[in-house]
Amino acid sequence: MNIQNKTITIIGAQKSGIAAAKLALFHGAKVKISDAKDELSHEIADWAQAHNLVVELGGQTEDFIRQSDYVVLSPGVPFSAPAVKWARQADIPVLGEIEFAFQFCPKPVIGVTGSNGKTTVSTLIYDLLKRAGYKAGLCGNIGTPFSQVVLDENDLDCVVIELSSFQLESMVSKDDQKRFALKGFKPAVAVLLNLNQNHLDRHRDMVEYFEAKLNIFANQTPDDHALINYDLRHKGSFVDEIVSGVHFFNIPEDVQINPNAQAISAIANMFNIDKQHVMATLQNFKGVEHRLEYVAVVGGIRFVNDSKSTTIESGRWALKNTEGPVVLLCGGKDKNLDFTVIAGDVAKYTKAVIAYGQARKKIIKAFEGHPDISHAATLKEAFDQAVEKAEDLDCILLSPMCASFDEFSNFEERGAYFKELVRERKNQGTKEGSAYA
Repeated sequence: MNIQNKTITIIGAQKSGIAAAKLALFHGAKVKISDAKDELSHEIADWAQAHNLVVELGGQTEDFIRQSDYVVLSPGVPFSAPAVKWARQADIPVLGEIEFAFQFCPKPVIGVTGSNGKTTVSTLIYDLLKRAGYKAGLCGNIGTPFSQVVLDENDLDCVVIELSSFQLESMVSKDDQKRFALKGFKPAVAVLLNLNQNHLDRHRDMVEYFEAKLNIFANQTPDDHALINYDLRHKGSFVDEIVSGVHFFNIPEDVQINPNAQAISAIANMFNIDKQHVMATLQNFKGVEHRLEYVAVVGGIRFVNDSKSTTIESGRWALKNTEGPVVLLCGGKDKNLDFTVIAGDVAKYTKAVIAYGQARKKIIKAFEGHPDISHAATLKEAFDQAVEKAEDLDCILLSPMCASFDEFSNFEERGAYFKELVRERKNQGTKEGSAYA
């Protein structure tokens, strides 16, 4: 992809958008940025001014979009946005940040997607490759933009990318790939972990959501590999349409081995990595931040941060894997999910529930009948209520099952805030007489 002196318009001025802008500048493009906010952060504004970037704030305008050779979308910008329609009407190719960065990535990519567990499995694959002597990058939905890795790391053997449906929905069609001389995003290994209801505030329905996920296989060839959860094999005919080599994990015959271990073992086989590296990777894995992360024991009460839980199934998994009587904090921005499907597990595993944020009324209704359920406007208020309810040996579990955007910028900020609340409480002193302080 030759973008020398071409005009690249980046939609969205957060981490992924700015990383794409820097990559475009490196390759000689003229870069414009359009963002929905009324102002940029001081750091980004200074950077844009230093590089003479044209910036549009307060939303996109048609003229700004039409005066482009390419339009690149940040993951937070839906493919249904007016900017995409204007670009298509003007016959301007539209690429997501992942697909744009892939144009300049000469190394094989391992893509990981699914409704739950993406960060854990992506991290495990990355750890496995490093342990086996590969120079690997880790990026995507996990936090570091793909564009940044492509720009900064030129001596890698491969790149592991965690992919959300937002990052996969905007893939360019095969016809447009030929017409505009673009490489279609093509992981050498594409992993599909699972599929549960998620992001229904952005996608029309589960069919559209699933189709976005399946884009991970769209450009693969017979030389590539697809690794798929065995439980999904009968969900439509998508497996039959995959042209790469299909492998399954979570196979019933191997039920004594957990699905993550099966998936990592399958990756090891593809890369001819010795089993000892698989065992060492799994044994030394410390987990990922914000996913069932033990924070502290204060006054005999355990605090666990599961801020990364933004789906029903991740919340279910957290409840089943948390010891002791649980006081559950859940809520945030509703993703149009059906909370009634987890009401039974909530009743079984929790002694109390505090629903907070935008989704609190919906959650209260879904869990009606629970003997101890209350609500709060903010996470801080919910935290304070939980501390009042909890007793020695209880666990206060933050597992929101919602997006964070009603109160926080992302789940990382939400989890960090929860941990700060715990630290403040610890600094204030513990309950008298507790043997668990």
